[in-house]
Amino acid sequence: MSKRMRTALLKASLLISLMLLPVVAHASEHVISFVNNSPHSGVVIVYQHPPNIAMEGALVVAWQALSVAPASRATFHWSTDYSVALGQTGNVAVGSHFVPRTTLRVDLVAGVQVTANPSASTLQITEQGNVEAGALEVSVLQDSTAERSAVAVRIDGKPSLVVSTPPGVQWTYRPSSTYYVAFGHFTEGMLLNVDLIPQSIAVQLEEGAREATVTIDPDGRMSVEKSGV
Repeated sequence: MSKRMRTALLKASLLISLMLLPVVAHASEHVISFVNNSPHSGVVIVYQHPPNIAMEGALVVAWQALSVAPASRATFHWSTDYSVALGQTGNVAVGSHFVPRTTLRVDLVAGVQVTANPSASTLQITEQGNVEAGALEVSVLQDSTAERSAVAVRIDGKPSLVVSTPPGVQWTYRPSSTYYVAFGHFTEGMLLNVDLIPQSIAVQLEEGAREATVTIDPDGRMSVEKSGV
């Protein structure tokens, strides 16, 4: 066998070995599947309650939404990449949609503080690593000319929480591993009143259980089954 042939066979063997390697999901990837065994078509959403933030003006967002027909499945994939968005000034209301004007990616591992200037439509990191680990602190400048402004926390590029505040307010966001699934008539990005959602189910996605399947039965009852990744 010639040297050229041996080299070609070695390259082919290496390529086949690489193709047979198992595909490993990224460590930060999360997956929720929704199985619709009900007789109804609708929209399934994933959202979070404001985690560890209790203040007036904090609004829940229909973070992700997919249409699903009877006897079918919808699947959500995301990674926990965080960013902050500065939106419109004035009041934001349930049923409306948050419209970002300025966005800023943040790393919450060491903790970060962001200052929002609604008048100039700017966001700036003012502290990194010198605040509570894993937390996001947001300060709205006192001298803003807007009576109220909206700042959103985004997960994987989509708003999951909107906080509408007057100037001079500071608030802290702490990530949560609890997500909620609801089925009905929604649109992605809609601001929600969770008290008006007739039925939802909590899904806890922590280390070792980053995937879950939510099933709705013909009678409308929902259940969760989790699996590790």
